[in-house]
Amino acid sequence: MNYNHKKQKGSALIIALLIISTLAVVSFGSNRIFLSALKTSDLYAQTPFAYYAAESGLEKALLDYKENNDIEREIIDSEINSVAKQTYSLIRTYKGSQFGGDDVNNDNYKITKDDYKEIDLTGLSGTIDITWSWSDASVGKGIEFITVDNLNRKVSLPQETFPPDSDYSYTVSQDDIKLRIIPRGSGVNGLKAVIHEGGQIDSGIYTITSTGKYQNTNRKLQATIDRRGGTLLNIFDFALYAVDNIE
Repeated sequence: MNYNHKKQKGSALIIALLIISTLAVVSFGSNRIFLSALKTSDLYAQTPFAYYAAESGLEKALLDYKENNDIEREIIDSEINSVAKQTYSLIRTYKGSQFGGDDVNNDNYKITKDDYKEIDLTGLSGTIDITWSWSDASVGKGIEFITVDNLNRKVSLPQETFPPDSDYSYTVSQDDIKLRIIPRGSGVNGLKAVIHEGGQIDSGIYTITSTGKYQNTNRKLQATIDRRGGTLLNIFDFALYAVDNIE
């Protein structure tokens, strides 16, 4: 009888411990969910302030571009509100390994017949590989390449006739400043100029990346500008949102 009584007490103790453990696990899980929700809510509350900081940086960069469209200087953590630690950082660039691209439907990589595009050769050396396709393969056509040197003298290279999908390699001279590309007889699509070494080429597109920071939240805005026409290319879709911090 005494033995059975002790056995019942032991079973009751085990059950009580199991109940307490279960409640502790449930409570711990609930706290984690609550803290996670609180953190997410806090991040979303901080988002507008980080976004406004990024917008301030973008407006600053656009104003600078209006004054000087060659500026590439980075800005790191420029303060908007020192009390709230609200800042923005800017990356601005227009140089890279190539001008243009393979997208034949992109108007930035097209040249209509007898119009032209110019490639800035300042400070470059080596060979530039130029590729394109003709918008009208049924007519006689050719491309005129004109270089401008540092004395503003124009040198017209021999005009050549090219097949529908074409390529041309040009070796940059020490005095070259610009290379002008003029299609005759037909326009061209998918114009691309690639420099493999010897500097970075003017891509024709000016990219502004503004990262706004507020407390633990970063938000990024990006805008691209056609350097030839000065047109803002993505005014309606330049905002990128992320709950996590942007590296």
